[in-house]
Amino acid sequence: MGNANAKGTLYIVIKNNIKQRIKNQQLSVGSLVPSENELAAEFDVSRITVRRAFRELQEEGVIRRIKGRGTYVSNPSSRVYNVQIPNVQEFVIEAGGQYHCQVIMLEREVAEPKMAERLDLAEDTELFHLILLHKSDDAPVALEERFVVSDLFPDFIHYDFENRPVIDYFLERAILERLEHRINAVMVSPTEADYLDISTDVTALLIERQTWSFGRPINYTRIVLPSHRFEWCVNVDMGW
Repeated sequence: MGNANAKGTLYIVIKNNIKQRIKNQQLSVGSLVPSENELAAEFDVSRITVRRAFRELQEEGVIRRIKGRGTYVSNPSSRVYNVQIPNVQEFVIEAGGQYHCQVIMLEREVAEPKMAERLDLAEDTELFHLILLHKSDDAPVALEERFVVSDLFPDFIHYDFENRPVIDYFLERAILERLEHRINAVMVSPTEADYLDISTDVTALLIERQTWSFGRPINYTRIVLPSHRFEWCVNVDMGW
C-alpha cells in the first residue's frame, strides 16, 4: 500500500472520489453510499482508512450515517460547513515535505490533579503520557503532548506512533463522539524551544484538543506549532 506518507493521504483520495461521484450524479441526494467493506476493497485500503474518510465527510455534512441501515448522501440544504484544523502530517505532505514522527516519550504515570480533573479521573489514577515531535525534512514543525485514559486503552503504550498516525489508533478502538479545540498564540517554554530548535522569543500557535468517547473524556492533547513554520489556510468547498 505504499509508504507511510501515501497511507496518510489515501483517505483524502476516498473523500474526493465520493464528492466527485456526487457532483457527477453517480450518487444522488438520499442514495446509499458504498459500504466501508466495498470501498476498502475498491481502493485496496483498510476499513480504518475508509472510516476516517466517512468521519470527515459526515463532519462536513456531505453524508449521514444511520445505524443499522448504512451511509447516505445528505441534502445540500442541510449541510453544515465546518472549518477543519489541519493534521500535521497532512500539512507537511501537502507542502511537499518528507514527513517523520519521533517519539520523545511514552510512559505510564499518575495523573496530576489538574489533568485528573480535566479527564474526569479519580485522584492517583494512572494515564499514558505521550510526546511526539513532528518533522518535515528533519526540521521540527510541531511538538505534540498527549494524555490518554489508560484503563480504556491499555495497549496504547505498545502502538507504533512513529509509523502510524495517532488518530488511526483511536479509530480502531472507539467511536469519537465529541471534539473540543482551543487555539491561542503563545510564547514557547525553554523545553519546547529546545525540541523545536527555536528561541524562546518565538511566537507559536497552541492547539488544545480534548476528545470524548464512551460518554466520557478519553484524551487531552496540546500541539505547539512555531508560527514561522506553519501556515493555516482554510479552503471551504461550498459545493459537493
